[in-house]
Amino acid sequence: MPPYAYICAGNEPFGVFGSDNSLTIIDLANPLAPTFVGNIQGAGAPPGGNYLESPTRVAIKDNYAYVCAYNEDRFTVIDITNPAAPVFAASLNVPGLYDIKISGNYAFVVTRWMNQLISIDISNPLAPAIADTVVHGWGTPTAVYIQGDRAYVGAVDSTLHIFDISDPTAIAFLGEAVVATGGAVYVIVDGNTAYVSDSNDWLRVVDVTNPVLIAVLGSIGTAGAPNHMDNPVGLYKVGNLVYVCAWGEWYLNIVDVTNPAVPVIVGQLDIQAAMGGSPRPREVYVRDNYAYVTEGNQVPEDGLLTIDISNPVAPFLAGTIQGSGAPNFLENAYGLFIRPLSTPLVQTLPATGVT
Repeated sequence: MPPYAYICAGNEPFGVFGSDNSLTIIDLANPLAPTFVGNIQGAGAPPGGNYLESPTRVAIKDNYAYVCAYNEDRFTVIDITNPAAPVFAASLNVPGLYDIKISGNYAFVVTRWMNQLISIDISNPLAPAIADTVVHGWGTPTAVYIQGDRAYVGAVDSTLHIFDISDPTAIAFLGEAVVATGGAVYVIVDGNTAYVSDSNDWLRVVDVTNPVLIAVLGSIGTAGAPNHMDNPVGLYKVGNLVYVCAWGEWYLNIVDVTNPAVPVIVGQLDIQAAMGGSPRPREVYVRDNYAYVTEGNQVPEDGLLTIDISNPVAPFLAGTIQGSGAPNFLENAYGLFIRPLSTPLVQTLPATGVT
């Protein structure tokens, strides 16, 4: 199977409106020239729609894609057995769901306005069912990451929360701490270290060894030269390098975290300078020597970018696929999931992850 990118496109819920409302599948066999394979789209209930209004994030397990359809309060299941013709399989009402990760037979979602972490049994993809719901004292959770038997949740109120999910039907709170000055809007975890996008223009490196003693180890940030870290969002980590999408400044930053106390930017790409317009990088996924970045907020630039990172000190734009509506259906491209990866990876990892 060639590598495919699964992209949530259209009608992003925070002020940028469109009409694609699509899960779009892109063939990455040639990274320099990604090609459209297929899509499924449409707001509202089948048969007129597919419960895909304002899709934010997607996770893949086996032959199914699980999509957060934010504006429809729907956990939507899409059969992707035939990538050229994905079909609606099932849906579940989950108000405000925004981010998703999968572990085993369970999907874990956070609900942005309902302040919940929810586990959903997907052992039967055609009949997903809520297994447990935790309502916690955070303010607006936007990101969830799963590592082992723990879930890590970042929230707009600057906090990181850790939960025990060893029993997905009885999620248990372990600890929390303020780790940002803005919103803790993205989270990835590698071992005992979490990496958090702080919407106040910082990447935070956080020690999560002890859930009751969460502590920031180091930071790098500020908008403008030389760091260009305005409003960081999507993160991905490979080895000692963290790839950061600086949404507010149109930059992809590559950060060396070998010393967690002193992270250092080793490479940068000014995406706006490379392609013109106002391309807003959102999610990043790394495969082989390429970083794949979704970008939106500026029709007609909306799409998927291929960035050559073979030399992390000098990344460059190597390929694109763009455009809202037919033929590529990439308006306001946002959530991203790529499989298979070039190195073994448990397919519970999200659109942002660790290899």
